[in-house]
Amino acid sequence: MQLLDVSHDSSDLFRECDLYVAAASFEYERSIAASTMLAKRMRSKCAIILAFTGKNTEVAQENKYKSRTVLFEQISLIDIFGSPRVILVGRYDYVSTLREIQGELESRGVSECTSVVLDISCFTAVQLVFMIRWIHTVVRPKKCVVTYCRPREYGSEHSRALSRPGYQILPLPIRVRPRSAINEVRRVAVMVMGHEGIRSLTAWRAIDPMNTVLIFPTSGSSKFDKICDRRNSYLVGLSQNSGGFSTKIASTVELAKTREMLGPVLATWSAIPDIRVSLIPFGPKPLIVAATLAILDAESVDFELAYAIPNGYSGQYSIGAEAVYFEQIVIPNVI
Repeated sequence: MQLLDVSHDSSDLFRECDLYVAAASFEYERSIAASTMLAKRMRSKCAIILAFTGKNTEVAQENKYKSRTVLFEQISLIDIFGSPRVILVGRYDYVSTLREIQGELESRGVSECTSVVLDISCFTAVQLVFMIRWIHTVVRPKKCVVTYCRPREYGSEHSRALSRPGYQILPLPIRVRPRSAINEVRRVAVMVMGHEGIRSLTAWRAIDPMNTVLIFPTSGSSKFDKICDRRNSYLVGLSQNSGGFSTKIASTVELAKTREMLGPVLATWSAIPDIRVSLIPFGPKPLIVAATLAILDAESVDFELAYAIPNGYSGQYSIGAEAVYFEQIVIPNVI
């Protein structure tokens, strides 16, 4: 991914689009960073603000309201009608999200969505994976750009847990084909690692995969990387002393390279009968997008999201906004 600087947008990626989507969050600085920059230049036929509902601490709720207010002001400058659509939806209710977005596009007369800009900074992992699937398999725009604000630091760097344990496993099918009931599904896992080690381990144990790819992010901060290794120490130990593991290293913003890196692994898995790839998505969002796209590219494998729902989230999941990045992603087979 590249640093976003709209004043040097020589390729006109951010001049206009058919659909712009951003999410309001208790991570206030991250949720407004990209839209504030894009409001200086970009215009969209349809602009959407997603506001995810759910239990939060009082501080987190105040931050979420503040981000929604500021986002509405900024995205009103992006929306060509000056009136972005705000969609209130549950964190995991991707069906309502996509239905409302499609309805808004139709009401505005956008029959063909050829250009999409998506700020992934504050999406929930569930909403993000299903949004990418929708764009990849249904919308198929000629141009799709994602933006991402990397935080200055995470709450975990101050010994705070990012989510509260007591996890419930929610398996969500992304692409599942009919199969004979007598054939047992063989699960393999792609894990995007981060600072939520217990959450990742809980999901991994629940699916019990026969093979696992661990994607460890590097941020340029030795402190960040050490926390990631320490919080995932059990899986790190298994990967070093047991078979069935493959470890990949990727920068937190290496979206295209990570997608390409996973291609050969998924091609090998595609040859195994009755295979199902489980994505465990508790790391940086650009790498979640990369893993999702790589699995979708492997058309012959079934695909599910293995999600661990926590009892709650930290009110200070992240602190500040370091920089905003962007990347144009390739959507295959555009007609």
